Amino acid sequence: MKNKKQNKDLGIIGETFVLERLIDKGFSLYKRNIRQWGSEIDLVVYKYNPISKFLDIRVGEVKTRMALNQMYLSTLHNYDLENKWRRIKGKLFQFRDLIVHDTGFDVEGSSSHFDLAIVFLKSDVKIVDYNQNIKNILRMHTYLKDINLFI
Repeated sequence: MKNKKQNKDLGIIGETFVLERLIDKGFSLYKRNIRQWGSEIDLVVYKYNPISKFLDIRVGEVKTRMALNQMYLSTLHNYDLENKWRRIKGKLFQFRDLIVHDTGFDVEGSSSHFDLAIVFLKSDVKIVDYNQNIKNILRMHTYLKDINLFI
């Protein structure tokens, strides 16, 4: 049975794994593990296009699991996303203002998205050391952009 520290460690490596994939796609980290509005937001990333002056913001929820369980994945209700969405939906625009303030970007257009990433340990892997190369031990199951459209 896993203890709370193991759960937290697994969550951190899952978030790091997703963050690395988003960085590979051109996003930059704004903040991680933000505790506001009665909720915790795992990742806030952005991508800025200086030519079009467009800012793409992703507020990400990361769920990391020890094993892939199809039954658990079959419904989004298992992730309590409706409650989180209710708490943060009116606040998403604030990230645009904060990122613009902190970076000094000249922004003419922007979009904000509430995304879900589901990550799990590869079936043939046991975590011996949490400093292992996470790309060797984790697999992305799903990345859903605009999860709010599904809940």
